Amino acid sequence: MKIINIPTFLCLLAFTSAAVADDHKSAVSVAMKVPDPGWKISIGSMYVNQGKLLVVCQAKHNGGINLQVISEAKASAPVDKKHAALPREIYLLGKKWGWGDGYTAVTPAQLKKIIAGGQQVYSAAENKVPEAKDFIGLELIKAEALADKHKIPHRVVMIDGKHLPTTRDYRPNRLNFSIEKGKVTKVSKG
Repeated sequence: MKIINIPTFLCLLAFTSAAVADDHKSAVSVAMKVPDPGWKISIGSMYVNQGKLLVVCQAKHNGGINLQVISEAKASAPVDKKHAALPREIYLLGKKWGWGDGYTAVTPAQLKKIIAGGQQVYSAAENKVPEAKDFIGLELIKAEALADKHKIPHRVVMIDGKHLPTTRDYRPNRLNFSIEKGKVTKVSKG
């Protein structure tokens, strides 16, 4: 019988859990023609209503000067595979041009009626990658869970005023948590 050490086991368990969780998601992609390359689209939310996946997109222009050439804007977002397999209806907020097919341009008031009674299955706001300041005040376990959810590398460098042994390598995307009484009080990068 071979004995595996605890840290190795926990690491394997975490990677296996993450892989299984990703297997239940599928990307919903949207592509549409726009008047110039300055237009970008994003998926703001998705709803399931009457056996259809309602994909709500937002069109925004970067405000710069762009060559007036018809371009393609794309966006994608993760959703459960069972929802991704449903027939889709695409709704677009912020459209300023008078042509295009494959989607319906709507106002916020019209959209409210369309999604009434639907179940929200995706929200860009909930899937927004948190910034360092968003971790301050969270309990350590919640801060680590949030960082893990968004695949943000992190470590604890100080607990109740005592520095913990850490490596000196600098990683610009890694968050360093300082903990006081079980809560994150300071977050630095590196």
